[in-house]
Amino acid sequence: MRMRLTGRFSLLLVMLSLIAASVSAQVTTSGRLVGVVADANGALVPKAQVVAKHDQTQTEYKTITNDEGGWTIPSIPNGTYTLTITGQGFKTTVVKEVKVDAGQVATVNTALETGGAAEQVVVTGGGEVLQTESSSVATTIVGRQIGELPFSTRDALQLVLTLPGVMTPGTPRTSSLNGLPKGSVNLTLDGANIQDNFLRSSDGFFTSIQPKSDAVQEVTVTTATPGAESGGEGAVQIRFITKSGSPEYHGGAFWQYRSKAFNSNYYFNNIDGLPRDAFILRQWGGNLGGPITIPGLLKSRDKVHFFVNYEYFTLPNAYSSLAVNGNQTVLTNSARAGIFTYNDSTGTVRTIDLLALAASKGFPGTQDPTIAKGLGIIENAIHLDGALTSRIATNNDYNRLNYQFQDPGLNIRWFPTIRFDANVTAKHHLEFIHNYQHYFSLPDGVNGQLNVYPGTGIVLGSPGQTGSIHRNTFSFVGAHRWTINDRLINEIRATSSGNGTSLFFQEFDPRLYGLWDGYSPNGGGYIYGFRNRSTQSRRNTPVKGLTDNVTTLQGSHTLNLGFAYTRVASFTQGVGTQVVPQISFGLASGDPVNTGGTSLFTSANFPNSSSTQRGDAGLLYALLTGRVSSIARSASLDGETGTFDFVPASQYNHQNEMAFYGQDAWKVRPNLTLNYGLRWEFEPSPVNDNNVYTRTGIEGVFGVSGDGNLFKPGVFGGKPTQFRLLEKGEKAFRTRHKDFGPSLGFAWSPNASGGWLGKIVGKGDQTVIRAGYSIAYTREGFSAYNSMFGSNDGPTVDLTVSPSRCASNPCTVNGVPNTFIAGSMLYRNRPALPSLAPPADTSAFPLTPGSFSGTGANDFDPGLKAGYTQSMTFGIQREIDKNTAVEVRYVGTHGTHLWRQMDYNEVNIFENGFLDVFKAAQKNLATFIAANPNCGKTGF
Repeated sequence: MRMRLTGRFSLLLVMLSLIAASVSAQVTTSGRLVGVVADANGALVPKAQVVAKHDQTQTEYKTITNDEGGWTIPSIPNGTYTLTITGQGFKTTVVKEVKVDAGQVATVNTALETGGAAEQVVVTGGGEVLQTESSSVATTIVGRQIGELPFSTRDALQLVLTLPGVMTPGTPRTSSLNGLPKGSVNLTLDGANIQDNFLRSSDGFFTSIQPKSDAVQEVTVTTATPGAESGGEGAVQIRFITKSGSPEYHGGAFWQYRSKAFNSNYYFNNIDGLPRDAFILRQWGGNLGGPITIPGLLKSRDKVHFFVNYEYFTLPNAYSSLAVNGNQTVLTNSARAGIFTYNDSTGTVRTIDLLALAASKGFPGTQDPTIAKGLGIIENAIHLDGALTSRIATNNDYNRLNYQFQDPGLNIRWFPTIRFDANVTAKHHLEFIHNYQHYFSLPDGVNGQLNVYPGTGIVLGSPGQTGSIHRNTFSFVGAHRWTINDRLINEIRATSSGNGTSLFFQEFDPRLYGLWDGYSPNGGGYIYGFRNRSTQSRRNTPVKGLTDNVTTLQGSHTLNLGFAYTRVASFTQGVGTQVVPQISFGLASGDPVNTGGTSLFTSANFPNSSSTQRGDAGLLYALLTGRVSSIARSASLDGETGTFDFVPASQYNHQNEMAFYGQDAWKVRPNLTLNYGLRWEFEPSPVNDNNVYTRTGIEGVFGVSGDGNLFKPGVFGGKPTQFRLLEKGEKAFRTRHKDFGPSLGFAWSPNASGGWLGKIVGKGDQTVIRAGYSIAYTREGFSAYNSMFGSNDGPTVDLTVSPSRCASNPCTVNGVPNTFIAGSMLYRNRPALPSLAPPADTSAFPLTPGSFSGTGANDFDPGLKAGYTQSMTFGIQREIDKNTAVEVRYVGTHGTHLWRQMDYNEVNIFENGFLDVFKAAQKNLATFIAANPNCGKTGF
């Protein structure tokens, strides 16, 4: 298989000698304040002083208008501000409730009145509802909206689902924006990526840290044409900002309770005879923020602030086994005794004693004692709880019953958040945010890991041992904001997120399978089974980031210059058949009970039966007597020792990426702003760190045919496919250094003095026309890399034994060569079951495909290109009143070079002539039917 991947990178246009580096605004929590100061007649006022004071922290930011009356505070923390504008010969104007959102531009245009500075003009809600400075398409939810918008959980991510462009076909995790792939969505909390970066490509809305509604100050979603400073990690940016403390103490608490007593029973529970699902939700928590003061040392309430939030969640509930596990089937009493019942083609219900029939032909005629014990446990369990329904009317099945039950569950989570802000000096601000989240679910209903039957555990014979999910995740964010002067600001931010391991089925232990002598038994293909899980897995994909962002004013230009470094690590581990072999019951190919003249399952023994009915009888007989059709076993490569052993399969990988960018907002005229920039990204290939991956190279994918010669009969321009171990530090594909992401846009506020045009666009800044275009590169999740190299022969070798496998491989019993004869291996004779030994060490490489597992050959195109999204937008926004605006806009997106996996070994029906033969067969059949109009009728 060949996989095309893609990357992304960003360019630093200008670098100031004063600043060594700068933080990528894709993770910045800052916004920008801009405006124009004029007098009552519209004349521009230069050298007016503008002071913006944060309403919570009381921190002040100052600037002076330029010769054209314009002013900019280039980088400012999100929040609500009070602006004070003073100019010589004018009254002081105070503008309150100006909201600045993360990564956005807030515009405040003011008209000063003539008078003394001691006189004040107070404007409430003076921020412009129009976005007159940026071409990006963004939406922000803040304050009361977060607390008052209706949504079913306290997960603030659900608020995003209400925004334009978001489509949710199922659960919130299935959402997408503007039809873009999941890997193009970048979710951050205070600048730290909070996605599960292993599943990012397929599950972009699955977060390792869940932003809680009481802890979030605001969420901003940029869905199209992000600037170069915001376009890293994807075309869609979703930014959550944690609340901060203030000089005053503020807090709150909540308690929520939901009970099944207030719910009616579900329709399907009623018709299946089940009670109401247990559902008792308890949520409680609280938050507090304020100043930190220390008598004699830290007296000012404006210096250091804290904010803490804690939420606790517990949900005793029940999972429906039928909904999670599908249609469970159990044996009837007669089938459990070996009596097979069927309705023959004449409508007669017949019974056949399978055990007696087998004994009469010289085959085992008694039940396997362990399987009989397991079936007895099932029989007892299904009468303790749940509902049984007949399959006769729906499936013409007299031997099995449908069964479902409600499995009690418990879901416990807690979510502490803490934030500290320190105004060290008027020019230096520090912040630190920490989130820790605990998740425990028993059983793992998400993945269907329930009790096999009521009270039996996840493995039949291990009561109480139900499979769970256990996850502890945490994140850290530290940032320093340095206001060098009123025209130059630097913000550096370090993040660590995604830390903590997700563990699936932590109860896994070979001793759980004690009833089965350490084997994991399949159900034989006839009943639901004897266990729900036989593997344990864990994963962790931490993300470390260091970013720095410089914002500087140069005349009418506001420049953002930045650098970002990201390191994503990936750890996955799985263990199953390495320590718990999986045994399957059935009739293997060549089994004499189903072959030739010795077959039990013939029309003579089962009069007027169908082939399906005879097949079911064979499956039931194989299950009851314990006829072993195969035994699955595997061994894993230990990268440290270079040996194969019966140990967990562990994979350690990492990937580094860097980005440089420059973005300019050029105020060409007071009513026209151009936004343009360039981002240079380079994202080297992921690297395997523990030397367990193999590859064939792109030539090996094509094998003896040679590159590009598949489906060319007689062409042998290549060589046999071989798997080799990756060398230390080897890349899957070449690093590209030519991936540039440009952005270009404008925002124009047309002025019209009167006439029909004046009625349409209004006076001053009542209408904005904006357009933009940008390219944003996509970082895919680590599962794409793991699934490619991890699927090749080598990391785990397949030691499954079966009659066909042992015919070509030296199977042994206690070290003695043995032939696995179909039908000769019975579960009751476990010591005599054959096995395969793993290779001794990596000297087995290079491997021939199929030596151990028979998988395909997977590799990456060495010239893999970076995937990116092109987005474009055009819109018109019109102010209705000071609180309302209407916008009509077009948004277009186009994915380019997106990653995809291609199977080159699919059957080609063209070159090999199959299509021509099929068409000829179609024609012959049509001719035959035309000549025989009674074809298909009874008796024909």
